[in-house]
Amino acid sequence: YIEHFFRVVTSIRIFSLGGLLVHGAGIVKDQLGYIFTGYSGAGKTTVCRLSDGYTVLNDDMLILSPGESGWQISATPFTNPTQVVPGSGSAPLHKILFLRQDINHHLEDIPNSKAVAELLTHIPVISHSPLHTSSLVDRCKDIIHKTKVHELHFLPDRGFWKFL
Repeated sequence: YIEHFFRVVTSIRIFSLGGLLVHGAGIVKDQLGYIFTGYSGAGKTTVCRLSDGYTVLNDDMLILSPGESGWQISATPFTNPTQVVPGSGSAPLHKILFLRQDINHHLEDIPNSKAVAELLTHIPVISHSPLHTSSLVDRCKDIIHKTKVHELHFLPDRGFWKFL
């Protein structure tokens, strides 16, 4: 219960500083940050386990914060026994990938409006506060405007990386 409390407090504090806490997996490859997001069971932990040689920031919760040239993703200390051990650090956000398990690997472009709506569903705590809806939507629009966003259809093997 105490970790849940800290996640709530962290989400509120990060939002007050201009950022967002995001339910997703963060991986740094070639000094660029990738967010893989989806609902429970979508494959966030699987993607992290298949990313040997890259830095796994976390496979559950990440911090998104505005920077001079775009958004940054950063690790969080939140963890649970089934996760890949989280790392540390941050990187410029390069892509957001909404995970879809499929029979082959491919990327699918999605309209910005769908990307904003999808991202909103992966913002804990703040997305449930009517007082913050306008600011939250504006931040999500800014993130989507400044970042490449795709649906990643994938199998549970490393082959998806060649599409990124």
